[in-house]
Amino acid sequence: MKFPPQVTKTADFIFQHFSKDIGSVLIWTTIVGWIASSAAQVCGIWRNPKYTKEQKSFMIPQEIGDAGVNILSFFAITMPLKKFANKLVKTGKIMPRKLMSQIVRHGDTQKIGSYDFDIPNLPYFHNSNMEKTYNSFHNFMSTTAAVTGGIVSSNIVTPLLRNRIASKKQNQTKLKLDFIENNLSNNAPVQQTVVNTPLSPLKPIDNSPFDKFKTHVMSI
Repeated sequence: MKFPPQVTKTADFIFQHFSKDIGSVLIWTTIVGWIASSAAQVCGIWRNPKYTKEQKSFMIPQEIGDAGVNILSFFAITMPLKKFANKLVKTGKIMPRKLMSQIVRHGDTQKIGSYDFDIPNLPYFHNSNMEKTYNSFHNFMSTTAAVTGGIVSSNIVTPLLRNRIASKKQNQTKLKLDFIENNLSNNAPVQQTVVNTPLSPLKPIDNSPFDKFKTHVMSI
């Protein structure tokens, strides 16, 4: 089966950049998986007819915010930790005995551990089994750093950040609701109190001259 040239180029690019750094593969695949999972969650909420429009307007931003916190905290912790581990391996501060013996054999003992020491750039790096040993140990340290960073960010840092952000949003929502409630109470129409005063008794109307005359005639 022949793959399209775009697939072949993508595979070559991935192999060239990540074959010697498995830690980076773990980090980027985790980030891509988080993005895909969050996108599926958002799509599921948006297309679910059981949720009202008001519920969706609250749940979708919350899901996007949670995904952003997860990805940023994971990336911010794992990448520096992985780079630090790579630097330790590259300068020779941490290395297996097999690699150490080969460097000592070439008389570079005093350079081991210095900041500018770069094992892959040694002139005899590709002429011996050093490259295979170095790449294997480098992948081990890179993967260990990535997994450690993922554990710390997912189980410690991310929950703390999410709780803090949720608490802040809750306080903001409460303040907003209190503000709206106060404005409504201040702008409420004033109810007029109706005072029921007792009606005074009707005074008899004075008889007119005609009534007097009629009364006089009737009395005769």
